[in-house]
Amino acid sequence: MFKRFRVLLLFFALLLLPLGLFLHINHNTAALMEHDEIPASIENRPMRLVSGMSADQQRCSITLKASAEVQPLTLILDNAGPVQVWVNDQQVYLSSSQDPYQRIQFVTLPQAEGTLTLSLAPSELQRNDAVSTSQPYSPPGMLLAGPQAALSASHVAFGITMFYAGFYLLLMMSSLTLFQKKKEETYLLLLAAASLVSLLRVLVLSAFPLFPLSYAQCSLIMPGIFLMTTLCQLLIIMMLLKPAIPVRLQAVFTPRILTAGFALLMLLQYITPEGVETLIRILAVIPILILFVRADQRHLPGTFPLVCGYAVWESILLFYYLIYNRGAMQAGELMIVYMLPQFGFLFFMMMAALVINRKFAAKFDESESLNRELEQMNANLDHLVDERTQQLQKEQAQKQRMIMKVLHDVRSPIFVLKGCLQQLEAKDEGQQRNLSTMRQRLEVLEGLSDDLFLSVKLENHELAFVFDEVCLNDLLTHLAEAHQVSARQKQIRINLILPKQAIWVWADDLRLQRVFDNLLRNALAHTPEGGQIDCVCSIKGEQIEIRIQDTGEGIDPEELPQLFDAFYTGNQSQGSGLGLAIAREIVEAHRGTIEVEATSKEGTVFLVRLKMLNSTSDSVPDLNQ
Repeated sequence: MFKRFRVLLLFFALLLLPLGLFLHINHNTAALMEHDEIPASIENRPMRLVSGMSADQQRCSITLKASAEVQPLTLILDNAGPVQVWVNDQQVYLSSSQDPYQRIQFVTLPQAEGTLTLSLAPSELQRNDAVSTSQPYSPPGMLLAGPQAALSASHVAFGITMFYAGFYLLLMMSSLTLFQKKKEETYLLLLAAASLVSLLRVLVLSAFPLFPLSYAQCSLIMPGIFLMTTLCQLLIIMMLLKPAIPVRLQAVFTPRILTAGFALLMLLQYITPEGVETLIRILAVIPILILFVRADQRHLPGTFPLVCGYAVWESILLFYYLIYNRGAMQAGELMIVYMLPQFGFLFFMMMAALVINRKFAAKFDESESLNRELEQMNANLDHLVDERTQQLQKEQAQKQRMIMKVLHDVRSPIFVLKGCLQQLEAKDEGQQRNLSTMRQRLEVLEGLSDDLFLSVKLENHELAFVFDEVCLNDLLTHLAEAHQVSARQKQIRINLILPKQAIWVWADDLRLQRVFDNLLRNALAHTPEGGQIDCVCSIKGEQIEIRIQDTGEGIDPEELPQLFDAFYTGNQSQGSGLGLAIAREIVEAHRGTIEVEATSKEGTVFLVRLKMLNSTSDSVPDLNQ
């Protein structure tokens, strides 16, 4: 329960704590009551006046005891409007609604020894224009100060005014600069608009206005500025916490609709001022609090800073409008000189800027992280490119060496044939032996040329396959019998184990014979005399597995990954390195697999897996594609 509504608890805690602090500070500000004696310390520190009201409730007054040591005195009025000031029933100050607006008015009082009676009342023009004589006069905040204290208060007020103006100006410029770079972030434009409105408020309604507006004009501007600041505040919170707004309401509470609603409230403010201000505050606070709760439940970043800024803003407004403006108490130096009401919105803007800066910092960190990952990926890519380049160079060098070896192997039989032909021409007695040698060398040369031809065709995908139904039993039996002569010469035993049933595959008979012929030749070449070669054909589900195992010297495990590469001969091979590469290409063209299992000095096992046809009526794949 606490976690669900902790935002509300934080809001009300921050709402009440500053309010209590303001009341405490204001209550403990040095004050002068009726018939009090003005102390000499007033030269260094202003003192607030607690005045009484006349019988008709249209004038406030206070009588003090003054001495010559504390003369002259300055009366500081906060937000008094057009006012008349009397000292001992003598008018010393008069302003009307057409005079230039001054939020803080400094009235120099004449010297008066003994008794000093101060009286304030709205001017006649103000009374006729804005205030009904049937309503009681609400006295402004009043401070009494010596010349030095009044001058010091004037400097402090001016400095704070410039600080507020500078802060809003810098915030507006930075927001507009960021918005030009990130135009999709519309909350930056809202922050700039809120800064502009607040800057105008400072320049127009501060203690030292820079625009010559009258009291009457300012009375028309103030409600509009208040509503615009409230609207900007609401829109900023909604944009920063947009994921917490229900999807259905996002289409309703758009910036245009909210602006139109606040324009209507502004019109009502001018028509019926009493009570509308409270209605506006309630309409703005309730949805914002609900939004804060939903944002906290979704753990949206920036929720707590916005809650703090909004709570302090509302706390100061509550103090200013419900206590100070209603005449419940007199204002102290905190309210008059330090312009506390304007600090509330400035604190909220600081919190909003903090949330936006955090948001941009998170995006910047994310961008930096992506840049680092991209740099790492580029470095890895460069490393891979270098490795691939080295591998290609190595393969190219290996290919060049193999080409030279193949050329040497091709030239050697030619030289032998030339020598034999020369002997034939000389009618040598060893003619028959030479003819046999010529035939063997020609067969080697023919096989080598066939391997080169097939390798090039397979590499360029130019070799045509003619697929048909092939009985694997007959194919393996024929190849085993063809190699029996070579096996007997080395006293090697070839064991052929086939299933009892006929096994059919969809294959190119000639190319498939080339695969198993290469495997059997390799087995015979690497099996010592008295060894054994097992050729086992078995059914594995819908596949056929042909296992060819010898008892030769085996293959080094480090050579296994490169065994099927073209032109790779290894450390123990005397061939061209094309046979196994051709076998792999042919098997893969049949949509099968070929792999090797070997351990050093324990023989070699080749496994070929092909798709089996259960019967001659089965549908066959279009492998030519």
